[in-house]
Amino acid sequence: MADIQVTLERIRRQAATTRLRISEFFHDFDKLRSGFVTPDQFKRSLAMLGIRNLVSDEEYDQLFLHYGSNGQGGRGPLRINYNEFCDAVDSIFTVKNLEKSPTMSTQAASPMSLKPRTHNSLTPALWAKYEQLMQFFVAETLSRGVILKGAFGDFDKHRTGRVTAAQFSRCFPFPRTVPSDVSLVVQRYRDPVSGDVDYLAWCNDVEDMVAAKREPVERKLTGRRHVERKDYDVQALIQELQKQVLINRIRVEDVFRDNDKLRSDLISDAQFASGLGNLKFQKLTLTEPQIKMLQDHYRVQDAYGVNKIGYARFVQDMDSVFTEKGLEKSPQKVVEPRYDLLVKTPNVLSANDERRVQDLLAYCRATIKTRRVLIKPIFQDFDRANKGLYQTQYTSRARFERALTYAGIILGSEDFKRLCDKYQVKHAGNDSDEIRYLDFCADVDREEEYSPRLTGTVSTTVPTAPAYIPLGKTGRLSIEEVEEDIQTYLLSNRVRIHEPFRDFDPLRSGICTKAQFSTALTIAGLKLSQEELELLYMRYESPGNPKYVQWAVFADAMDEVFTAKKLEQQPTRSLGLTEKILLKRSMEKEPHLTGDVQLVLSRLREIVRTRGILLPPFFRDADKQNTGRITASQFAQALTRHNFKLSEPQTQCLVDCYRDPRSRLINYRRFIHDVDDSEAPMVRTMGSANSSTMGSTMGSTMGSTM
Repeated sequence: MADIQVTLERIRRQAATTRLRISEFFHDFDKLRSGFVTPDQFKRSLAMLGIRNLVSDEEYDQLFLHYGSNGQGGRGPLRINYNEFCDAVDSIFTVKNLEKSPTMSTQAASPMSLKPRTHNSLTPALWAKYEQLMQFFVAETLSRGVILKGAFGDFDKHRTGRVTAAQFSRCFPFPRTVPSDVSLVVQRYRDPVSGDVDYLAWCNDVEDMVAAKREPVERKLTGRRHVERKDYDVQALIQELQKQVLINRIRVEDVFRDNDKLRSDLISDAQFASGLGNLKFQKLTLTEPQIKMLQDHYRVQDAYGVNKIGYARFVQDMDSVFTEKGLEKSPQKVVEPRYDLLVKTPNVLSANDERRVQDLLAYCRATIKTRRVLIKPIFQDFDRANKGLYQTQYTSRARFERALTYAGIILGSEDFKRLCDKYQVKHAGNDSDEIRYLDFCADVDREEEYSPRLTGTVSTTVPTAPAYIPLGKTGRLSIEEVEEDIQTYLLSNRVRIHEPFRDFDPLRSGICTKAQFSTALTIAGLKLSQEELELLYMRYESPGNPKYVQWAVFADAMDEVFTAKKLEQQPTRSLGLTEKILLKRSMEKEPHLTGDVQLVLSRLREIVRTRGILLPPFFRDADKQNTGRITASQFAQALTRHNFKLSEPQTQCLVDCYRDPRSRLINYRRFIHDVDDSEAPMVRTMGSANSSTMGSTMGSTMGSTM
């Protein structure tokens, strides 16, 4: 006699495989919805389901005996209760009237898991070859990371776990396998009834062998990078999460609210873990033990005695870094944000390493001060998240080293390691590959003052950076001389002094830091000494903040060499240093004529007097803007065009004598004056006329611009 449970199990597998509602096929024969059909109608319904061939006549009799009944006191025709039969088969999906027992736990099996694995027997010779093939498949899966079941998904739409032999050969995931080996696998897993290949059984066998050889790895649930903790202190973990919430301004409640439709403040363990995974923590990964620890800490029981997670208390703990719950009942209470969580504790090094790090910081300060480098923008270019969702203020070790090299700070491998250890970021109490470059900038560039953290006394025993040789003047200077020299440079090179400063003042406040002021002057081509810079800092210091400089006032004062602002409102105003006066003063500056220069000049005077040479035209050809200055190469070319036939040392001594120390250009008008006295009046007149013309033109142009 057939067992009715075995028959029902076979029908359940078919229903789960085809995902059919079997009751719909019986309704066509039961218009009145009485729940009964005749035996023939029962067989026809199963035939439409494709189950008739799976059930024998003897098994049909068992089903009729189990679900059949005779009406009219046992004297009526046999009728089959298909409702009970459908409920028994549909139990593979769910349990009927589950709403009356909400705490009942059900587990619907996958259609693939319902089918038993097909394993055909093999001969000893074939079995030995089969085991060698399985070892090869395991090695390939481990080395290449092959996903076996995904290769057959296109031919198994209903997820039955079976495909034809031809489809199995086409989708076989190991292309280096010869056809005879594939045929052996097909022989091992072919279904003797349908002829299909049970690829699911083969995949499971290979995956079981792979899992036995693979070392267990802790799964990562959240975050992009995994930071392993050495301890699992729940209070320390909560404090770390509060820090992340405060830094990234995260609304924690939003990720849990969707899972609490009834607003009971309770969710399941899986929903709590899913919510933690949706929180965008910065460089923090929660492991399974940490999530389990949080679940145990916030676990409560609902009204039915079922363990749930009280996420509302977790949300309240996280939001406590911003405010407190029920604050409207105490309107006078002052709540301070938990900025104490953001305090970074300096990394503690050994005494020798700490002294060496302080020496390295002194070397970095000297290099930055010498090169006048703004160190923070260099590191910001290497901050991957600076322009993204978060400003990390961290960078990797490799990027930190590249930024130091770009700034001109070259360190040895041991010194670089000590510096990284000093500013290394510790996530959850452990080391990482990130460097706090913002703290490094605060320690080496005091003028910017990026952070309020102070450092101790720095030793200066380390060899400092190469000495800076200023191109400007030193000694006893006055601010008037410095400004006059700057105006002379601006006039000679036609420089718009406002442009470099605007890049450092996007809000057009008219002020900038001293470091930015010095950098802008360097960009404009003004290489001033430290003494000259200090005079400018004192003259144009900001009244509200002595650490800033009024660059707008300085630029307007320097531009008066061309014109003045709002000159149309004061037409009778006389400018202080006009272009004509500056050119005149430039002409009055006597060059230092050495003996060699005097000898060359006397020879040139004789050549000019004997041959009657007109000197200015060839020099003016190179002076397109009539500034009275040309480059050294243009000066040498003009001398060659006059056929003076000077040697290279003689030309160089003339270049050194008449070169402007700031612009590095040659004052050819002074040279013409010293060589040919007859040209002096014409040169002076030419310079004055051209100066007046250019001054009025440039003044009107810049006045309209400003």
